[in-house]
Amino acid sequence: MNKKQTQKVNMIDSSVALLNIPVNKAIWIGNATFNAAVNNVLTNMGVLNNADSTRMAGPQPFTETKAQAKEVLITATLLHAAAGRGYATSIGNTGMKTICTITETSLVKCPDADLGNMCRNIYTAVQPNIASMGDWACNATSLATFNGDINTFNALVGTPQAQISSQHAAAGAIDAQVDVIEGILENTIDTLMVQFKSSHAAFYNGYMSARVTHSTGVHHSTMFKGYIYNATGAALPHMEVVLMLGGNKLRKHYTEANGHFRFTQLHLGDFDIVVSGPGMVTQTKTYNITTLQSVEADFTMAVAGGTTGGGTTTGGTTPPASA
Repeated sequence: MNKKQTQKVNMIDSSVALLNIPVNKAIWIGNATFNAAVNNVLTNMGVLNNADSTRMAGPQPFTETKAQAKEVLITATLLHAAAGRGYATSIGNTGMKTICTITETSLVKCPDADLGNMCRNIYTAVQPNIASMGDWACNATSLATFNGDINTFNALVGTPQAQISSQHAAAGAIDAQVDVIEGILENTIDTLMVQFKSSHAAFYNGYMSARVTHSTGVHHSTMFKGYIYNATGAALPHMEVVLMLGGNKLRKHYTEANGHFRFTQLHLGDFDIVVSGPGMVTQTKTYNITTLQSVEADFTMAVAGGTTGGGTTTGGTTPPASA
């Protein structure tokens, strides 16, 4: 295989391996559509067993009321769009699939005045078939909530927006067999994974990392990024993340719906990241940055007054550079 084909097969191997880790498999094994899709991938991977491939595993602000409403709306839209795209694929409805093929980036960048209509298009597309979307964690109840989220956001248009960033996994298939497997991953398994974005965030984030081929490059600044989880691995949105430089407060963000935060365009120095939130024990990690790099800084928070965790934790030396 050429380099691009090998990279694709490595990505597929990594994704399937992560899905079949026992603790992860226990999450999806009872979902009939998910189970069938994974078995379909494994069947098609048999054709690629003679290829020389190695497994490649990838590493792993919300302020105003309207910003919170927008975040909630985007999460609901992506969930129902994923369900619509997955269901449309299963019944061969290309028109519905086209309407439901939407990215988080397009929603985030959409002008506030137009976002409600964009989300309403998804609502209208999935509404007639909602009873068939249970395997994607969508039903009449979730659709009613989605409708309320649209109305709530539309009523708040005109207030300041919060920055929401995200990453997306997308890569073109190389040969016919990889095309088949990529289609199963993209149109079925990826859409089924959206329901676990918050409830099993560590599983979701690990899978999405495995679905992307990462490349290294030259760092021209320092960046801190990471996810905030609770003790069960579920995402913690709206946690306050404060970046300190030399003991002075530099920036503050709030985690997104999937527990993610990011600080960019930084340089060298002694940094502290302080994470806090209602009912949680405040945690601090310290980094001595002497080379420009991207730093992964995940936190697992303990409930205040619980039996695990402490008051403050400190990470000592400069972490290794990562892409």
